[in-house]
Amino acid sequence: MAEAETAGSFPLPDNSPIMVLDDDASLVRLVQSYLTRQGYPVRGHVSSKAALEDLAVSPVDLLIVDLSLGRENGLDVARSALEQDPNLAVILVTGKGSEETGIECLHLGLSDYLPKPFALDDLGRSIQRSLIRRASQIRRFHNEELIRARFTALQKETRQAALEVLCQIVGTLEEKHPFMRGHSRRVADLAVALGRDLGLPEPQTERLREAGLIHDVGMVAAPDGALCSDGRLSTEDLARVRSHATLGASLARCLGLATIADHIEFHHERLDGSGYPNGLQGSKIPLGAMILGLAEAYAALTEDRPFRDAASPADAIATLKGTEGVWFPTGLIDALGRAVAAAGVPQPELSAIRE
Repeated sequence: MAEAETAGSFPLPDNSPIMVLDDDASLVRLVQSYLTRQGYPVRGHVSSKAALEDLAVSPVDLLIVDLSLGRENGLDVARSALEQDPNLAVILVTGKGSEETGIECLHLGLSDYLPKPFALDDLGRSIQRSLIRRASQIRRFHNEELIRARFTALQKETRQAALEVLCQIVGTLEEKHPFMRGHSRRVADLAVALGRDLGLPEPQTERLREAGLIHDVGMVAAPDGALCSDGRLSTEDLARVRSHATLGASLARCLGLATIADHIEFHHERLDGSGYPNGLQGSKIPLGAMILGLAEAYAALTEDRPFRDAASPADAIATLKGTEGVWFPTGLIDALGRAVAAAGVPQPELSAIRE
């Protein structure tokens, strides 16, 4: 029976194929005849090998299997059949039942357990119960999948909305301070190019893009004078500027962007522990934060600042090469050079930022 039909309607006999497996051919014929009269499509087998091969090609909704199949055990067949189709309903019948067999049936999640000899009407009622139970399980799984899918969609919508809000804050900051215009976009583009050069999977490069776009959102709490400073800041203003990493990460976490919060919080940490906010060293710094930090450092060097002119791409890479193994991992600067060359990361328009 098609899963959609099972999930949304009462299981009708003509839509509920059944397989009977017993080494007693006369019993198989008897049960087949009875089930056919009840309207069930039914197939019978006396060989477990043939039954399992048949199931692999043409699944059924319910398997009726004898515990004793000559040298084979019906529970083993049931286990194999359930591996093929976890939603399969299974009724075990036996003339040599025991408490242990009943417990094993429960563990396997079999639908029912009938001792031989059994009345055909009892078998019919067991089949009805088992098919109803199967339909209910599939309906529940189907509904759970719908709920999960909707929840995932809502999470994605909420995440996008949060990202857009934080991007708007960053955009406002960049409009207020001409030398910052386009900075976050350049950092995001370069971080993605770096991640791809390093062979990171797409979900990780997407997180680098998101973090790059809002890595400076915490600057909203920094004094305007500090952002336009010639490089000489008071101890208090320096502390407030440096707090942007922690504040930005807190905003990200509060708005459901926890997966990129560490990128933002630690993008100014350095290998030797000289960075901030926590003075992390070596492998304690997440790779995403290290990539974002390098992208930010390159972008900053190639942009004009109130206290210096922009460096050329070659000079910026040469400067950062001198920090290799001290601030940034060995090899990451080479990846930066390749990423800049390959991705064509946009450079700032100097005429615009010198207005």
